[in-house]
Amino acid sequence: MEQLVSSISLIKFLFIITLISLCSSCDDTIEPILECVECSEYSYLQSYGDTIILLTLNDNTYCIGDSAWTDTNNNFWTTIDLDLLELMSESGYCQAIQDSIH
Repeated sequence: MEQLVSSISLIKFLFIITLISLCSSCDDTIEPILECVECSEYSYLQSYGDTIILLTLNDNTYCIGDSAWTDTNNNFWTTIDLDLLELMSESGYCQAIQDSIH
């Protein structure tokens, strides 16, 4: 009986140590998320079927869901999603505007 109590005490001790080590390794930092980018105007040629069209990204702030890149007729070319926003922030023409999850 004494060994059983001893074993249970050891198991409780190990459980508490495990919980403490897990909690101490938890990251309490606030994770930044990419919501918008601030872009300088730039243009590039895009292949579209058998033709090449000129697309322009105007000097502006762009966020997820915004329309971006206009063709020569001022028609918008695409809608920005998170993947595109991340690519834009890495392009050199756009700078990330980061917010934080609280």
